Amino acid sequence: MSEWKRYRLEEVCESIVDCVNRTAPKVDYKTPFKMIRTTNVKNGRIDLDSVFYVTEEIYDKWTRRLVPKIDDVILTREAPLGEVGIIRSNEKVFLGQRLMHYRANKELLDPYFLYYSLQSPLLQQQIHSSSMGSTVSHIRVPDAMKFELLLPPLNIQQSISTILKSIDDKIEINHKMNQTLEQMAITLYKHWFVDFGPFQDGEFVESEFGMIPKGWKYVSLGDLVSETLGGDWGKESLVNDFVNEVHCIRGTDIPNLKNGLLGAIPSRFLKGTSVEKRALNEGEIVLEKSGGSPTQSTGRSLLVTNSLLQKLEKPLVYTNFCIRIKAKEIEFSTLLYLELSRLYEDDIFFSIENGTTGIKNLNIKSLFDEFKVCLPPKSILKDFNEKAIRYFELIHKNGFEIQSLEKTRNYLLPRLLTGEIDATKVEKQVEEVL
Repeated sequence: MSEWKRYRLEEVCESIVDCVNRTAPKVDYKTPFKMIRTTNVKNGRIDLDSVFYVTEEIYDKWTRRLVPKIDDVILTREAPLGEVGIIRSNEKVFLGQRLMHYRANKELLDPYFLYYSLQSPLLQQQIHSSSMGSTVSHIRVPDAMKFELLLPPLNIQQSISTILKSIDDKIEINHKMNQTLEQMAITLYKHWFVDFGPFQDGEFVESEFGMIPKGWKYVSLGDLVSETLGGDWGKESLVNDFVNEVHCIRGTDIPNLKNGLLGAIPSRFLKGTSVEKRALNEGEIVLEKSGGSPTQSTGRSLLVTNSLLQKLEKPLVYTNFCIRIKAKEIEFSTLLYLELSRLYEDDIFFSIENGTTGIKNLNIKSLFDEFKVCLPPKSILKDFNEKAIRYFELIHKNGFEIQSLEKTRNYLLPRLLTGEIDATKVEKQVEEVL
């Protein structure tokens, strides 16, 4: 520990740059130039999927101080305060408002050691104690340069970074694997119910949409649904009759839940009658009906599984920006969910959205009346469900492993970064676990 010394960030960084303090004009179509906003930096990751896009001209203007590159570290300095991410790809990104941009001097500071240090209790305490503002906490740019970190020799920094990064890499692999599994389930669905791949050797008959396997029929999505019900956001705390604490799904929670992760589903308080109506059960579907952006439609969906419900200690409900869909028969749930997923993935929902004030609304009547699926005999549907469910089970298994790995990382991180745990003594153990 005698080799560990305190340094201000400005002493060990090659560059520390504030964002351009005005909003970059965005476009409503995808370009190679992505704007990182504070909402994209969360839980140590930078989400580059739900970003705003700009033209090359705007990108050049907003990166004139410093062009972000791999291993640069990003810190949110307001709304929310203290979230950290590191750039891992060569994509053309730039900083939106209320973000700080750090580039380590690699002769003194390992970039990943900086990344993990900013997440540690030592730095987080400094960040939050330096914050200002009675309503929205924020830090001043000069303060963001003077935070102090405890720095061991470079080789020890690199050993610590290697341990923590190996865990994060495994977490990232599982995230990508789950995305692949979800895509495989949708691809399987298309192969069976759009292309009729497994049934090409059988007899086909005419239908309103062309030739289909004999015994199949086209039905509207609404024909598969027995009931829909809007959600309830409830109250933030106990108020009058709002005494039942629940987990409440927002549209933004759906991607995590699809991956078998609980994420940060908010707790809310609802009336007992509302919980009775809206508590989710296995086989039901949550559909986001309001929200979206110019480049992202509404219509994200979640199939509620028993694996998900077993992870929760409180009832699971959904916000008023979502609806619950009950299928007429449990066998229809997977078919319905995967068709909704296909429509979202193929950007079809843009065509049935309305609303021009920033919040878009999905036209549920149009969705259920105008869109159709080809329904097979029950024996075929049962066979398909058994195959598709295997993908969902693997997704939840990976999600459980991600949460276990995150718990291990969160335990090690503060102890490694203060020298409480010797990196050389745990490196091999972590390798064996991974």
